[in-house]
Amino acid sequence: MYRFIGPVEKADMPEKTDKAKAESVLSDLLNCPFCGEIASYGTIKYASDSDIPLTNGGQELWHYCHCIRCGTSNMGIIGFKTKEAANEHWNKRAV
Repeated sequence: MYRFIGPVEKADMPEKTDKAKAESVLSDLLNCPFCGEIASYGTIKYASDSDIPLTNGGQELWHYCHCIRCGTSNMGIIGFKTKEAANEHWNKRAV
């Protein structure tokens, strides 16, 4: 039903383009709240004929953050519509 695309690497993002904002978001990602290891982005692409895109305006790519050591993730059921939203939810901490 979905295909794992993989984490976003900083080297894959060209400088001074529309992805400049995404690069700054990537650098703002906090470490894992459980083990302290660095976190990364993941992207999932759902099949265009599956229920996820059909019920969400045709959006096939969804984003989440995860720990590269322990696997903690904020993906939930389907992920977030933008990397910025995934980042915002990953960086929330209980006080």
